[in-house]
Amino acid sequence: MDVTQLTAGSRLFLPVSVEGALFSTGDGHFAQGDGEVCLTAAEMGATVAVRVALYKGEASKVRGGSLRFSHAREFARPEQARLGNFIATMGMPIDGAGANEGESLNLATRNALLAMIELLGERGYSRSQAYAICSVAVDLKISQVVDVPNFIVSAFLAENLFETG
Repeated sequence: MDVTQLTAGSRLFLPVSVEGALFSTGDGHFAQGDGEVCLTAAEMGATVAVRVALYKGEASKVRGGSLRFSHAREFARPEQARLGNFIATMGMPIDGAGANEGESLNLATRNALLAMIELLGERGYSRSQAYAICSVAVDLKISQVVDVPNFIVSAFLAENLFETG
């Protein structure tokens, strides 16, 4: 579960429906955009302290075995948690031939990312560099689903990522 907001201090609720279930943690991330689009984030070594509590009968109350998490404060420093100076691209579910593949969040996401990769290319990055930047620094947001079939996914990139000094 690579979720940017699932940070130190979070409470994670995992429905357990198997007797004798086990728990393990994975890799820590130094940086990851919402979406982690190219199969990797900026990974790091990490030490994780976990406290486990069992709430008998709670898993049966959760619809479809969904996962939940909460956090009592900002998941990052406020200046990191809020996006200020940014550039964003948008994608709709329109394929390469111009046909609307209505309600496809996958295609809308792909188009938003391809547009961001193109934008980064205009700034001098190779396609592979831009793809990696998208994975560690671009936040994907479902911007709207109400105008069926034209779902929109936006890809946000903080401009201060490119500031030097």
